[in-house]
Amino acid sequence: MNIFKRVILAILTILISFTQTGSVKTQMSDISGTRLSIARNYLKYKTVSTTVWGNGGTHIPTVGVYNHLAFQGADNTLVVMINIKGDTDANPVMFPDKIVNQALANATTANVKTTMISLHLGTNYSDGYGRKAYHPDVATFFRNWKTICLHYAQLCTDNDIPILCIGCEQVQQTVDANYNYWADVVSVIRSQYPNLLLTYAAHGNEYKVDTPLKFWELLDFLGFNMYFHYTNKLVSQNPTLDEIIQAYYAPIFKGKSTMDLINMHANTFNKKIFITETGLMPKDTGLAKVYDPTNANGVTTYDGTALAIKAVCDGLCQNVNVLGFSWWHVSPPFDYFNDTEVTSAEQTMHDYLKGGLI
Repeated sequence: MNIFKRVILAILTILISFTQTGSVKTQMSDISGTRLSIARNYLKYKTVSTTVWGNGGTHIPTVGVYNHLAFQGADNTLVVMINIKGDTDANPVMFPDKIVNQALANATTANVKTTMISLHLGTNYSDGYGRKAYHPDVATFFRNWKTICLHYAQLCTDNDIPILCIGCEQVQQTVDANYNYWADVVSVIRSQYPNLLLTYAAHGNEYKVDTPLKFWELLDFLGFNMYFHYTNKLVSQNPTLDEIIQAYYAPIFKGKSTMDLINMHANTFNKKIFITETGLMPKDTGLAKVYDPTNANGVTTYDGTALAIKAVCDGLCQNVNVLGFSWWHVSPPFDYFNDTEVTSAEQTMHDYLKGGLI
């Protein structure tokens, strides 16, 4: 009887432990094809980028666009363009709030939650500007940038938006020499908006480094913009999922892979990574060259984007240091859906997000 009781007690202990931890194991394949039993990494943030921008008129994402996100099960990352006149303009200018609020209202009408507002500098309120070249007077810029960040922190609070991305690919502003300026910006935001989460969308030059930027320690999590040369194959040559997932393990900086760099930064600061941008043009060359303006008028195929979505969800985001992604983008040249069909890319996004696979 004593032995029987001990067996029963042991079984109950195991069952209670399982119930408390909720540990679920999933069979997945690593890139070498070996079957491994690992815990599935389910993301906290699953968003798609939409943008309020200018250049030839004001462009606001429509309710129709957000209806697509609702179908897919995606939240909204709203990118707001902040205007500058050129490389040395230290006085960025914001869009009128009524324009930004209209985009947010359109998302709400479609029952899509806006999870993040992301601030992007650009000429003519457009996102084609290469921010690596931006080098205004430092003191003047940060004085103005603090005002802008505080303004959008208030807008986030007013609209129950949990995350503010306080910059994007501003390579010359995030150097360690400017740490105290950023510390001041972040300190003031946190004093007034203590519940707001902060991140920043980094260019590869800001995370492909030997020593991580000191700037990162100020934020709640790190944001990386990540675009990949997945394969030399055309989409029509049918590369496999395992083939293109290998891109995340290939050396891209002094022998370090994308996964290595994610882990290095996460371990240095004990912070998670948000993939703030990733995507590709829906062209036959898209997996080889994510942005190819010379092929902008080429035949559209969504299958490469569908495969890349699978790779991001089943490969890149299975790194436990990743807590979310924002897919780039609903608009050309990175658009992955249209109003005449459910494309293979949109269906794939629906299957992973609304289907609960990630």
